Amino acid sequence: METADSAVENIMTTANHLADVISKIGEITILLAQKRVTLEEKMLRRYLHELAKTSAQTIALLHQLTNDGAKGNSDSFDEIACVTAEARTAIEELLKVAKYNLNFLEQYYEYDFYNKLVNDYKFVERLETASLRLHQITQSD
Repeated sequence: METADSAVENIMTTANHLADVISKIGEITILLAQKRVTLEEKMLRRYLHELAKTSAQTIALLHQLTNDGAKGNSDSFDEIACVTAEARTAIEELLKVAKYNLNFLEQYYEYDFYNKLVNDYKFVERLETASLRLHQITQSD
């Protein structure tokens, strides 16, 4: 059984990790501005901005839930934590490639990475769904 303090700690750790995702997206966006614009880059940037926006909204929800005394034992919170961990890993990988070589990113990486974001990872959709469920659960308590 999770205590209220450990629930708050887990929720705030996830909120901090989401903030890290947002920060890294900012770094990637700055790097992408240094190269020529491609169609894939436009799509990638659009997705990353949407992920940053959704992450920020989720952070706000997590802060509100801890302020309201919510417990961290719901499946929806677990899904948010899982998506956050996966997103951090993927975004760190993208940032590493972007810092390594923008030409390599453009020629060999961004198209496949974007396809993974949209077709496999689906971070935005998964975060939105889990956040909505978590919000609904807390509203019904």
